[in-house]
Amino acid sequence: MMKNNQKSLDNIAQMYLEGKSLREIAGEINVSHITVRKYLLEDLFDYNPILYEKVYNKMQDNKPKTIGDKAVVDRIVRSYYMLVNNNMTLEEIAKVENVGLFVIYRDLTTRLFRLNKLMPDIVTSEMVSNVSEILRKHSMDNLGVRKS
Repeated sequence: MMKNNQKSLDNIAQMYLEGKSLREIAGEINVSHITVRKYLLEDLFDYNPILYEKVYNKMQDNKPKTIGDKAVVDRIVRSYYMLVNNNMTLEEIAKVENVGLFVIYRDLTTRLFRLNKLMPDIVTSEMVSNVSEILRKHSMDNLGVRKS
């Protein structure tokens, strides 16, 4: 149980609902993000069940989506075509898709490869090879390495 009072729990919950991450809150109150999560998911219910429900719902919305989610599959395929057909950078794709750079990187590497194994009719081996080659070229360009 949190040693602080209900007001502190309410403040932590409000910070989370206003968009701060568990890690950001943890830094502000000088505890681990695991402890903040415990405060919100275990201790808050006893003090303020209504606020707890709001926090819980937001946490459920913030859970990472997987390739089992149609929206994620669609984003991966769109990202592939932006990279291959439009020659966009990962940063540009991330802006268009309104997600972080590393989400797009994972989409075009790990997730694309997994989709090829699970749905080869949607993501072909050729698509995986194309992405690997383009990302390798982008890396070489960014490092200033030119093929002779």
